Amino acid sequence: DLENPYYSAADGLWHVNWESWACDSDQVYFEVSFFNGHWSEWHTTGPHVVRNRIDLTFQTQFGDQVPGPGVIVVDGEDVPSGDSREYLYYQDVEISAPQYQFDDNGKRWRWDHWSDDGGRTHTISTEPGMDTVYTASYLRQYSYTIDSLRPDYSGTPAGWYDPGFEVTCTAERFSIEVEGQVRYECKGYEIPELGISSSALTVTFTLDRDLTLRWIWEAQYYFESVNDYNAGTGSLPGWYPEGTEISYTVAQSIPNGENARLRCGGYYIGDVLTPDVNAFSTRIDSYIRLEWTWVQQFFFKAATNVGTIAPEEGWYDEGTEIEVVATPPPSDDQERYTFLRWDGVGAGVVRREGGEPVADVTVNSPIEQYAWWLVEYRLTLLSDNGTFDPDASGWYPEGTEVTINAVPPAASEGSRYLPEWSSESEGGLNVEATEDAPASDSVVMDNPIVQRVDWRLQHKLTIINPNEDAVCWPAAGSYWYFAGDVVYGFCRYVNSDKVCSGFAGTGSYPSSGEPWFRGPINAPSTVTWEFRDRAALPAFGLEDPAAMGSDGGPVSMRTAPDGTPTAVFRNTAGELVYARFVSGAWNTAVIAHNVPATDWISHAFDRAGFPVVAYYDPDALDAVLVYNPPLQVETSEDYVSLRIETEGNDGINPHVACSETGTIYITFYAAAGRLVLATVPTWGVFQVETIVEEGNAGFYNDIGMDPTIDEPVVVYFDAFSLKFVLMRRFHGEWFPTVISEGRKVGVECALRVGRSGELYVAYRDESRADQSKLLFLHVFMDEIHRYKVDVDSNSGRGLSLDLGPDDYPNILYYGPDSLKLARYNGTAWEIYTLKRGIAPSGRTAVALKPDGKGVFFYKDGASSEYIEAGEGAIRPDNVSAGSVGSTGWVTTSAGGGGCFVATAAFGAMGADSVLALTAFRDRSLCASLEGSSLVGLYYALSPSVAARTSPHLRAFLRRLLDTR
Repeated sequence: DLENPYYSAADGLWHVNWESWACDSDQVYFEVSFFNGHWSEWHTTGPHVVRNRIDLTFQTQFGDQVPGPGVIVVDGEDVPSGDSREYLYYQDVEISAPQYQFDDNGKRWRWDHWSDDGGRTHTISTEPGMDTVYTASYLRQYSYTIDSLRPDYSGTPAGWYDPGFEVTCTAERFSIEVEGQVRYECKGYEIPELGISSSALTVTFTLDRDLTLRWIWEAQYYFESVNDYNAGTGSLPGWYPEGTEISYTVAQSIPNGENARLRCGGYYIGDVLTPDVNAFSTRIDSYIRLEWTWVQQFFFKAATNVGTIAPEEGWYDEGTEIEVVATPPPSDDQERYTFLRWDGVGAGVVRREGGEPVADVTVNSPIEQYAWWLVEYRLTLLSDNGTFDPDASGWYPEGTEVTINAVPPAASEGSRYLPEWSSESEGGLNVEATEDAPASDSVVMDNPIVQRVDWRLQHKLTIINPNEDAVCWPAAGSYWYFAGDVVYGFCRYVNSDKVCSGFAGTGSYPSSGEPWFRGPINAPSTVTWEFRDRAALPAFGLEDPAAMGSDGGPVSMRTAPDGTPTAVFRNTAGELVYARFVSGAWNTAVIAHNVPATDWISHAFDRAGFPVVAYYDPDALDAVLVYNPPLQVETSEDYVSLRIETEGNDGINPHVACSETGTIYITFYAAAGRLVLATVPTWGVFQVETIVEEGNAGFYNDIGMDPTIDEPVVVYFDAFSLKFVLMRRFHGEWFPTVISEGRKVGVECALRVGRSGELYVAYRDESRADQSKLLFLHVFMDEIHRYKVDVDSNSGRGLSLDLGPDDYPNILYYGPDSLKLARYNGTAWEIYTLKRGIAPSGRTAVALKPDGKGVFFYKDGASSEYIEAGEGAIRPDNVSAGSVGSTGWVTTSAGGGGCFVATAAFGAMGADSVLALTAFRDRSLCASLEGSSLVGLYYALSPSVAARTSPHLRAFLRRLLDTR
């Protein structure tokens, strides 16, 4: 009854298909009957092989991975996931999925369900049309692990958990390993997969991935220090994390009675001693217990009255034996030593007379051990020119006081000897030769002494001043000076209506017509100042103007030492001309050739009376000196030129002065803004020094020589700081005094030095360009007199200055359109107009004749002319005192003026101490070159020296006063 048979023409057979699920055998027979209108008979065929079987596949599913890893248990046999098995139809098969399986990455998966929804283990039956693939689905689980050095925690144990499972874990704060010695402190936790950490001791979280909970433990060790005597400083007892720097220090020693102490002998850690240390330091990595140990010590001290002793002192452990050796200084012809005894205090000390200077001492208590020597020193007495009565030279025990009596040589009238005690020996006497120096004194023989007593010869200098109104220095009186000392003094040249005409001298100072003296004293001497009436200023008329004969450039004028007016200028032939005005005419001589046209010329005179000329060379940018070098040949007329070569544009506006010793000084302006001094000490040699570098100093300058000390004096104007400054030099050092500051005062200046060192300065005030003023300054010792000479006519330009025969100052200058002369008659300024209606240019120049009448140079436009003052009596335009006051740097006193040395020592001249010092100065301090230099410094220099010298002189001068 099979349906759907079909015939196949291809093979000529009938075909039929039917389901035969249960048939499965190699002995199958078929019986077939065909219906073709009627049924055929049965036909039997066989046996045939018929196979009716089914293949079943068993697999796991891990997430999206199918088949997954692992096995399926089929009928008790592990079948790898994805494998198949063949079964008969209608057969029972038991399949089982393991509860947990791990993937290739070691992750655990939990069984969830079968694809047929059966239990984890169940039986299936094969049948036609059934599903041939059986899948066991698994869910991923997450691992929870605990990483902890210490086991002291509780809560959810480590393991595998389903997603979303909540984990809780708590750690103890401390985990004790060894009670009181080692422990661990939980510092919190971290979960690296989540990137979180915390110092909390409890954590709760939900698993959503594999997670590791890591408890963080810090190893800690206990530290303690045991010390019975000293608490010490450093780390306190307690728990410290591993690696912590631990330090502890106890005293190196601690007192334990007088001259006794306990020394730190080190420390124990367990049974191990670290000796002779008092400090411990380490990085802790285990339990530490320090136990400090102490050793008894006593102080040992040894001393000797001379020489050395060893050991000298120190701390020693109780019971220490010490060999003490005393050694004297070497004996010689000045000192000698003999050992006397050992003595001392303390248990273990050595006491004995004589014997060797070696002692064996045991330190059983504080020890003082002494070695005693007999000490003898030699006294040696020496003198170049005296004797001793008696001669006390010889050997003396230490500490002996010896009296020395020195006897001087005989001295003549007006001379005397003063003892000078000198010794380089400790304990020897060093006493300067003064009036109060003793002839008898004593020394204490605490060491060898070589004592000298030499007698210094002094000569008396007597100063006589018959004019009580005259100021002289030293003041009238008698003074003692050491033979050979350089002594100097002076008398003010102008004293009211008298002038000092010199002095009558005896001994070392021959009579002179100068108001000063200077030189070494080698015999009793006297200086008697002499005076005459001061000549009155002469009346004068004016000769007709005459041509000067110059090239139209500058003319330098100066009165020669013999009283003759002189001039130096360049002529049109380029020659440097020296001219002397004699009998109303100029006698000229050429002293240099090929001189370039210049804007500045200055001249002075050397000690032989020859002119010394300085001019500016604008081609070479240098100053040039023209002079007669072989001064020994006073008649020589051979002049030479010496170029003062410097770097840059130097040599501007040079001025020249000469000392009595032949040294030539030239001041000039360097275009860099410096005031420069060139010194020519001998033929062909010069040195250049900058004496003012700050600001822009020296374009206007002048120089002169103070005859009393033979040192230069300089005035200059500083264009930057607007300072007009007077500078004196003394012993090679410059001392400035500011004349004016803050105004344009000193833009032109001229300086002349009087015969007794008085300073006369003419200068111009150009604070207002349309109102120039002529000013004047007179300085003597501690007095400054200032004068407004001509302030009403816009005057003072082109000024020049000279002094008359009796030091009357004469100032030549320009008015707005005139040539003017101002001269001081002793009480007032006389202002004269010498010529009107001119066109002033350049600088004027003036020199005075022996009769006190002047020769006046000026420029009218391009014309260089001069006017001689002759017979007649022109009247002054104005006569005025013109004084704006006098300034005393310190208070003056009769007979010698004030004293800036006193001011330096005591701060003001009003104190009794200062008056006492002034009297002492005149009587005693001037008795030597050093003392006279200290006092004379005041008269030679400005008061600024007192301020600068004050700190160095106060103590010295007060000691000098205290001895009087």
